[in-house]
Amino acid sequence: MISASTDLFEPLLGLRDLGLSSTQIASDQEVQQLVYLLDRAGARFNYRFKWDVFGPYSVELAEEIADFDGQEASDLDATPSQQLADAVETIRPLLVPPADAHLSRPVWLRLIMCVDFICSRAHLALNNGDRPPLLKHNFTQEQIELARNARAVLDG
Repeated sequence: MISASTDLFEPLLGLRDLGLSSTQIASDQEVQQLVYLLDRAGARFNYRFKWDVFGPYSVELAEEIADFDGQEASDLDATPSQQLADAVETIRPLLVPPADAHLSRPVWLRLIMCVDFICSRAHLALNNGDRPPLLKHNFTQEQIELARNARAVLDG
């Protein structure tokens, strides 16, 4: 049973409010991306993300998700903080990839997370060949531009 005292409790409320089931949370297919985006939108979780082979990754978050007992996120009987509720509404439009991106939702979210990390933390331009191999080999410049435009909501 997840209690309000665990570090994962508040992120679980955000994931619940974004529509993820406990099965989706336990599979961790979108958790890293969504928790990162919620944090960037103002939720202020305490996870540290570092660039990994597949983009930003939090070891601490991965460990907590691995320990997640599968309790239904929808069964969490708590109201998120206003800060988290605002962050959920900020990133909600990012959940649907634009048709011209031709990407699945998890891949789209990964791309937005990578582009945001590179622009906000590494301060790379992305349009002058300054791209990590993950982006260079897996995404077109048009897809990167779509993600860059979409992530503008995070700059508030």
